[in-house]
Amino acid sequence: MIRADVLEVYGLMWREKVKAYRAASARGTDLKRYMSSRASETLEADLARMRKEHTVMRGDLAHEPEVSTIAVGAQPPTAMVKDCVDGSKWQILDTTTGWRIPPPAGQPSRYAATARVERDHGGRWTVTDYTADRTRSC
Repeated sequence: MIRADVLEVYGLMWREKVKAYRAASARGTDLKRYMSSRASETLEADLARMRKEHTVMRGDLAHEPEVSTIAVGAQPPTAMVKDCVDGSKWQILDTTTGWRIPPPAGQPSRYAATARVERDHGGRWTVTDYTADRTRSC
């Protein structure tokens, strides 16, 4: 049950992140419901950079998340998620021209990511830390 709950909130976080990347804005998403403000700092920086560069993302991402550890007795209860993010069908689009922009050189299309998920006093799980290692393929 706990693993399923953790993976569900992780998946819902990603659904909202994809919405934000497609618009280069977190407006209209439920990210605050699934991510702490600390966890969303990197995302907000990415979105600000995208707005400055006039880019958005298109296509689909695939994931292979698994709960690697659970600490139910910790205060707060925590779980760690390991993921392999597949961005091979994820494209950068220049909003001023409509053209696709090639991905950064040397960045693998599949990369490793980890997330820390915590349960609050009300029993709701939230992603409190998310780290993508775009230098490490999986």
